[in-house]
Amino acid sequence: MSQSHQQLAILFADIGESTRLYERLGDTEAHRQISLSLKLMESAIVGCDGKLLRTVGDAVLASFSNCDDAFYAARAIQHAHKNEMLSVRVGFHYGEVIPDKGDVYGTAVNIAARVASFARLNEITLSADAYNMLSTSNQASTALIDAIKLKGIEAAMDIHRIEWQADREANTVVASASVIKAQSMLKPIAKLDVFGRQLLVDEASPLLEIGRDETNSLTLSADCVSRHHLQLRYKDGQILLTDNSTNGTFISREDHNPMFVRRDTLVLEGSGLLGVGATPGPEGAHTMQFSVQYI
Repeated sequence: MSQSHQQLAILFADIGESTRLYERLGDTEAHRQISLSLKLMESAIVGCDGKLLRTVGDAVLASFSNCDDAFYAARAIQHAHKNEMLSVRVGFHYGEVIPDKGDVYGTAVNIAARVASFARLNEITLSADAYNMLSTSNQASTALIDAIKLKGIEAAMDIHRIEWQADREANTVVASASVIKAQSMLKPIAKLDVFGRQLLVDEASPLLEIGRDETNSLTLSADCVSRHHLQLRYKDGQILLTDNSTNGTFISREDHNPMFVRRDTLVLEGSGLLGVGATPGPEGAHTMQFSVQYI
């Protein structure tokens, strides 16, 4: 590596649905809200020893000498927006860049932008290269989402998500009144039937990981299934389904409209079919029966 190159953590953050904001609030108020958001992002970046490189429209680009500082800045950006009107998505990557007149250029910048675009609102994503440079304690606050193909890179790249909200599940889980009443007196058990094989998720066996990768508790070989597609967990008297995939998970129950969850968490209840990566089918390698009972 020549002296003109540097290894840096490159962070992108952008405001979601800003175009609709102008339509809804009008130019003056929308501009005020966006300016406030950009100032919050800049403050978080500088406060974590980062360098604001540029602001383009409703997005910022920043650099950090190490990934832990980028990690802290990304979390600070999201926390700063928790009580604001606007929401942001953040992503960062670690790699070689070319500094030039206060800015940086190179493939790593393009990768960081792509990693950030994979995040949804209120989410932080990071590349495998950035993850590998984090401290062990900060790595423990992340979850692997999936592997994606990036232009100009032969191998797929793992994308991780930072679990920055301690109360994330409380915000994303929607429980019915019947579930709340039942869980106060009884404990749930989820039973899954996969081609005649029965699997359980309950207090004694609180985690079931499903995906294409052989490290999962249950491996499904269908093309529509991500490497680490979803988790079923027993927690606080509920069975939680968390999807981390590209194609999402389909839930089909009798007498209910089909549900679709992608990179989110919900309470699993009742009985029916799960379609892992595609709508459930009678002969699909991605389909399983499920039943949640309270005992």
